[in-house]
Amino acid sequence: MMIFWRAVITCLCLIGSRVDLPSTSPKENIHPVVILGSGISGQTAALNLLRGGLTPLIIEGPDAGGVLKQSPQIENWPGEKKISGWELVSKIRTQIEELGAQFLPAEVVDIDFSQRPYKVFVQNSIDAKPQVILAENCIIAMGSSPRRLHIPGEEKFWTNGVYNCALCDGGFFHQQKVAVVGGGDSAIIEADYLSNIAQEVYLIVRRDMLKGHGTARFQNLAKKPNVTVLYNTQIEKILETDGEMVGIEIQDVKNHVTRPLLVKALFEAIGHVPNTAIFQGKLPLDPEGYIRLKRGNETSLSGVFAVGDIAHPLIKQALNAASSGANAAIQILHDHGSSQTIAHLMKKDRAPSQGSSVGLLEVSNPQEMETILQETKTPVFVDFYAPWCGPCRYLMPLLEEKSSVLQGKIRIVKVNVDRQHELTEKYQIRSMPTLILFDRHGKEIAKKQGYTTIQGILQKLETMENSDDIDRYLNSLQ
Repeated sequence: MMIFWRAVITCLCLIGSRVDLPSTSPKENIHPVVILGSGISGQTAALNLLRGGLTPLIIEGPDAGGVLKQSPQIENWPGEKKISGWELVSKIRTQIEELGAQFLPAEVVDIDFSQRPYKVFVQNSIDAKPQVILAENCIIAMGSSPRRLHIPGEEKFWTNGVYNCALCDGGFFHQQKVAVVGGGDSAIIEADYLSNIAQEVYLIVRRDMLKGHGTARFQNLAKKPNVTVLYNTQIEKILETDGEMVGIEIQDVKNHVTRPLLVKALFEAIGHVPNTAIFQGKLPLDPEGYIRLKRGNETSLSGVFAVGDIAHPLIKQALNAASSGANAAIQILHDHGSSQTIAHLMKKDRAPSQGSSVGLLEVSNPQEMETILQETKTPVFVDFYAPWCGPCRYLMPLLEEKSSVLQGKIRIVKVNVDRQHELTEKYQIRSMPTLILFDRHGKEIAKKQGYTTIQGILQKLETMENSDDIDRYLNSLQ
């Protein structure tokens, strides 16, 4: 799950129809509803608005699909005995895309609620271009962000050994030793998922009992031979050797004895904080930073609604988040009586869907990869991606386009990290998307991350015709 946007970021997901918005503010560019966030609450709000005749603009945010997509298994969604969070948000997204939902890959950086239409200031996730969006109504569905331990080494190895999503990053540590820290249901879920991948899982609990200690899920987890629960234990720091994470230092909170625990990865499941920093002084917040609601899901400002985890700190369930999104949409539709009263403000000039296609060869096994590198007569670029990774979905169309343009100069292939564990480990892939550059002799030149960086390399190659110039340029990227 992963660096390239997790930090910017991080890992995703899912690309839908996109629109390019001008920085000017003519009347025809006022959107009837702008949804800030693309998690399950925001998507459910969009579903109800679309069925009611309003087309909202959904600003995806830095983590497309929201935190729910990190859940490996959901068992309390009506009609689904078991479904992963990724599958659930993907299904809803497909549904609203078919109804004409508009998605903008951008992050909200500021907002002006001083008058209607409200001004939403965003930064495009692909090219960092700033934009101003006008909204008659706003639904805030920006969720929450994971808490951090704030221990030595955590920031250095964030997304490179320290993670907050087992579903996203657990596959990198097949048959290795890992640790999970946390004291509630989230920690149990993370440890349970990892127990099916890793050689050994240590669940680190600061207190003498987990909040979900009596649940059937924990009881099943405790029976697994590769799971060890360490109670009354806290993590002091990340251990490293030669710049690589090799484990963690843990301390018994009763006798204060410390010892090393050799693990390849640490997964943090210690709760979340609401993403309300930009709303300080603009909307009433409670002492914990959650948005206060006045009427249903409406805030103190007319036409501004808050849904999901950003306004509901107690009940953090997919069903509750979806319900709040639906309620906000219904309030908007009810308040405006007929969708036509404001729908005319928006010109539906949508670009076609830009989801990932299948133009690039996908490497099916390590032997095929070896053959490609041995037989190549041009440099080879290998894109390590995952279907659930949002940044990967943004990058894929660019790679497919440039693969055609640069045919004969370079070859681009892709590797699914969920399927090719051996290749992922061989090339030490610890974040996505990662593009590895090989020369025309099959020798690894460099690893590159970041849409803008990769785009710049490909554009530079377009200007080169001579193979010697190409080789010199690629070698300069080492």
